Amino acid sequence: MAGYLYLALGSSPSSKIIKVRLSDFTREASLTLSSGSENAYCFAIDSVNGFLYVGCNTNPGRIYKIRLSDFTEVATLVSSLGGKNYYRNSLVIDTTNGFLYAQTGDGGAAPTIKIRLSDFTEVDSVVIPAFFGAQFHQGIIDVNRGFAYFGSSINSYIGRINLSDFTGSSYTAFANTSQSSSIDTINNKGYWGLNALPGRIIKVGLCSISTDSPILESTLILPSGDSTVVSQAIDASSGFLYCGTYDVPAKILKIRLSDFTKVSELVMPSGEDRSIYDASIDTVNGFAYFAISTNPI
Repeated sequence: MAGYLYLALGSSPSSKIIKVRLSDFTREASLTLSSGSENAYCFAIDSVNGFLYVGCNTNPGRIYKIRLSDFTEVATLVSSLGGKNYYRNSLVIDTTNGFLYAQTGDGGAAPTIKIRLSDFTEVDSVVIPAFFGAQFHQGIIDVNRGFAYFGSSINSYIGRINLSDFTGSSYTAFANTSQSSSIDTINNKGYWGLNALPGRIIKVGLCSISTDSPILESTLILPSGDSTVVSQAIDASSGFLYCGTYDVPAKILKIRLSDFTKVSELVMPSGEDRSIYDASIDTVNGFAYFAISTNPI
């Protein structure tokens, strides 16, 4: 629903979803998911039809469907396809064609699951070929060109799913594991934050047709003192990327996309100075939102 921000908290024994009203930036409601929902790890929102999908890092993997109009849990999908049914590392959504794609992880050969939104069922699975042990996460999707991409958490791969025929392929693109991602569909670029000190962000030219391969175009090595980029929010129309870091105190970095340089930073004040693990952006009203790893959040 417009005007709200949703946060998934990986509580135990059940995860919680927090609803924040943006007009006055207050917590409006919370929803405790049903049993087995601990370790909420990833999410995707269907703003067209009014649903939120939350993936949990459980075995077997579970996805919870939440109706936003009355903020209630309406369905749970327990993984059964692909032979490897562990965990949910990343969710990306295609509301135009009515599918959700869930990237799984179990230590090797983990499939991507294709889920039909109309009846919330798994319809297919595919394994992205890569060196055994590579786990893919940090997903982005380009619905118009028909591709989804995932960074690797173990080895230096970018995985690609061709949405038209649901086939997977992988490409070597970087030397460190990925920790965050964002996509600029206007200019057909993908950005991944790498696990490195100092922090690094790679800029990748994405695919226009199936015979294309993702191409590493540039690597931004951040200044000493800027740690791993663990969250990203992009405003492609204005030409800036905003990155949360794994520093104490935490920082929000502003990256100019035209020349791929850091132009400024915001250091979090005391009490809000822990690592920034999630980010979203409201480009219409000119605000970005970052979730900080504090207790309470």
